[in-house]
Amino acid sequence: MGWSKAYHYHLNKDITITEVMKLRIRKDPRAGDIHCHKECFESKTGSRLQSRKKSSDGRRAHFARWPRSYTKDNLNCGYQAIADSKRESMDYANYYSNFESFLNEIQRASEPYFFDEVDTEIGELMPDFVIRHSSNTPYEIVKTQIHIVDENNRRGKQFVKSKVDGKEAVIVIRISEYTLEQLNDFQRGGIERLELEWEYVLGLISEEKQEIAKIEAKTIADRERYRRWQEKREELRVTIFEERELKYKRKREKQRDASEKKWAEKREQKEREQLHYVGRTYGSREHCESGCKSCQDEKKALDRAEEACQNMKKSQIFTVTKEMKLFYSILQSAEENDESVSNFLKEPINLRKFFNDFKEFLQVE
Repeated sequence: MGWSKAYHYHLNKDITITEVMKLRIRKDPRAGDIHCHKECFESKTGSRLQSRKKSSDGRRAHFARWPRSYTKDNLNCGYQAIADSKRESMDYANYYSNFESFLNEIQRASEPYFFDEVDTEIGELMPDFVIRHSSNTPYEIVKTQIHIVDENNRRGKQFVKSKVDGKEAVIVIRISEYTLEQLNDFQRGGIERLELEWEYVLGLISEEKQEIAKIEAKTIADRERYRRWQEKREELRVTIFEERELKYKRKREKQRDASEKKWAEKREQKEREQLHYVGRTYGSREHCESGCKSCQDEKKALDRAEEACQNMKKSQIFTVTKEMKLFYSILQSAEENDESVSNFLKEPINLRKFFNDFKEFLQVE
């Protein structure tokens, strides 16, 4: 934990080891009254330093404490305590001091940081500074942690880069690769670096907002699509139900029409039969409509009987059993379909006369 720079009393400023080595004359090790810090020199605390030139084993020129035998006041300064608390270097402690001064000097409850107070915390892995933001901040963060990392590898692995964790921002500033000139340029390496990291954090917050907005928009769109799908499904269900009902209705109407047509035909047939059997002459009903089925059936039966009789007369062959059986079937059909025939056959005189006439008709001339 060496010093990259120290306070030179005679020059009244902080100087680097390179500048100190230029003040030395040949082999004379004296370069002036040098202390770790101006505040330590004025308060008679801290460490009195001397310059060491580059050694033959390759070690670079550097500052070193005076041996305790030369001074009783060779006590660790406040900067050294800060470096020890984080197990960091004196470069870290000097950078920390400059950073603390900067935070105490800037306007607080205004752009760009909007903070009420700045706290420091003790502990190797604890943040160096905790900025608590004011209520009028336009950003959705409550506080910001600032971690300065130099030589402590454990801190370097724990804090890799700046991030946003919920409503807390974490800013990481690594100075381990800074040169001495860059460490001395706190405007660039400290103030502007903080602004850069702050803009990065705000970008993360903006991206997070956009992502949340996208998720919310997608959720709303999904809900809307689901609502439309439900409506469409309901419409489709109603349409299918209506089509099914219409199909059943048409089927019922068709069945009803077929049934009505069937019963109408039966009623019509019955009316025709009733009209047919009003008359007295078998096979011919002058009062029947043209094409009466009963008349046609009777006419066919009579034609068959007449044809059979003519065939028997022509052939002069008479088989009583066969021809009488045919005649009986014709007569039975007429009896079943014509009440007047049935009534006629019930009379013995009429039946005897009917058979005699039929026998005479069958006699061969």
